[in-house]
Amino acid sequence: MTFEFFSASEIIAAAATSIVAITLGYRTTRLMHDACEVRFTVVELEFAWDYTAFSNLLATLQDKTGVDRLIRGHHWDSAFAIAYSVALCSILQALAQHVPPAAGSCIYAISWLGLSAGAFDLVENSCLLTRFATVKHEESNPRVERCTDGVLRMAAIMAAIKLVLVGIAINGFLWGVVQGVVDRVHSGISI
Repeated sequence: MTFEFFSASEIIAAAATSIVAITLGYRTTRLMHDACEVRFTVVELEFAWDYTAFSNLLATLQDKTGVDRLIRGHHWDSAFAIAYSVALCSILQALAQHVPPAAGSCIYAISWLGLSAGAFDLVENSCLLTRFATVKHEESNPRVERCTDGVLRMAAIMAAIKLVLVGIAINGFLWGVVQGVVDRVHSGISI
């Protein structure tokens, strides 16, 4: 006797959203990598805490087309944020239906954290895009620097929260799979 861990429609839905997320993630990563010209990583950009650090990273680019590519990459990253958060949420919600009730309730709650990660990523991208918009038109102005510091700090905080939530969601998925396997072994149902 075999037991289907997931139904065919759940597998197809999870695969479709995962493929979209992976495709958008690859596209975003390529754009960001090309834009940064291997001088810095996107994570360094996300966690540039102030005007000076951010400006120093951008100053390493050869020309302003690098900034244009970073802007385009962050637009793609916004689409990726929606795709990966929906994929995480839907996969976790499907998994929650196939584990013992106590674990299922916990995994269902964790699924919303995965979706929330996408919202934090979108806010982070908005902060960085706001900063990029001022790069081409800025002069040395203390008010711009103070405003930029706030925007960059907000981006860094959003990035940190996003990474924590994604980590919790991934660990919730792994824990749910283990719970499902253990439950089936204890029930004598083959996997």
